[in-house]
Amino acid sequence: MTAMDARTARVLEQIGSAWRDLQSSWQDLPDEALTTPGDTGEWTVKDILAHVTTWEDGTMIDIADLMTGRPASWYGEPEGGIDGFNAAAAEDKASLTLDQVRHDLEETHARLLAFVPTIPPDLLDGASKVGNRLRDDTWDHYPEHTEAILAWRARHLA
Repeated sequence: MTAMDARTARVLEQIGSAWRDLQSSWQDLPDEALTTPGDTGEWTVKDILAHVTTWEDGTMIDIADLMTGRPASWYGEPEGGIDGFNAAAAEDKASLTLDQVRHDLEETHARLLAFVPTIPPDLLDGASKVGNRLRDDTWDHYPEHTEAILAWRARHLA
């Protein structure tokens, strides 16, 4: 077995650190809190978790495409841009149960962590479309939702 490239290890640590923060923002909440709207806009914490799963899935699709020379386009050019895409994806996942969302979140994140080491390390830097996409959809994305959940907690559990 070969040692993991330092760039891959660094990316996995960046993902892991931001992921742990996201997880700690909601894991101790009771189920009813995860489905209660609040400072996260119209979305509940459950909706945010489903959204994160959507983007992790999408980044794996796009990166696989980019690595084979196909254009990255898993979300295409949706009506209303990214906001329209996010709204449609949230609507598609609204009927999932909280247990389904939790399962999908864990399963998708595990697949992402297994996928990252398959990316050539030279594509993980900020100068590549692959590296930028991975950063944008993981360790730069999670904090936005961590902050929203923490704001909800401050307002509703204080």
